[in-house]
Amino acid sequence: MNQLRSARPQLSIVLPCFNPRPGWHLVVEQCYCDLKLLLPDTIIELIVVNDGSVKPLSAASRRILSRRCPGLQLLQHEQNRGKGYTVRKGVLEARAPFVIYTDIDCPYTAADLAAMYQSLVKDEADIITGIREDIYNQQLSWIRSLVSNACNFLNRKVLHLPFRDVQSGLKGMNQTGRALLLQTTINRFLFDTEFIWLAGTYTDVRVAAKPVVLREGLHFPPMPPVTYLKEAGNFSRILFKDIVLSIRRMDAKSARTIPHTA
Repeated sequence: MNQLRSARPQLSIVLPCFNPRPGWHLVVEQCYCDLKLLLPDTIIELIVVNDGSVKPLSAASRRILSRRCPGLQLLQHEQNRGKGYTVRKGVLEARAPFVIYTDIDCPYTAADLAAMYQSLVKDEADIITGIREDIYNQQLSWIRSLVSNACNFLNRKVLHLPFRDVQSGLKGMNQTGRALLLQTTINRFLFDTEFIWLAGTYTDVRVAAKPVVLREGLHFPPMPPVTYLKEAGNFSRILFKDIVLSIRRMDAKSARTIPHTA
């Protein structure tokens, strides 16, 4: 058996995908190679989770990735379950002590991923979230930009989250953070918000933020209106949990402590 496949990885990278664009495997391969140049002594495990894509991932793309990326895991959902569900599935299967998840188009630079991993290794935080540049909104459709700004406003003013951007789709975590992520319940995009909100309900979970840079040439497709409606419902779920927790804290006059790691 290949030594890299049998050895326990030091870093697991989870990549959820749904109907990826043609050539997606070449982007993933390039990201992996760039990351290996920055972390040559780190055993990296890639976990691609296909969330019920209309067309199955081609045998050629799977074969190329398996050959170029030792330790690759390819997981499959027969039906679309949502990004949150898919990320949790990948994180659950991760074998490394540190996990990073991002999108299948690898929108951030390998340097960002390497810096996030190194911060985790240095035990600087239990969870690290990427903070996107302000120019990000300028690349979106007007409706998607409006929704993004509205979410950031609600996260700060209603949920009182400490970061202006919690939905970058790039998060890194140690085993404490992993245990928290697996406690999230939202299956769609706002699981990102739920994750950071949940971490903030514990007094001794350390959450940090790092500025991240988007790669050039990214494509930001429009979202169907039904997606915005579903996410509004998911935000209401988080807000309801926040209100209930606030009431319980006032009654108990206590705060929660760190959860058990998996």
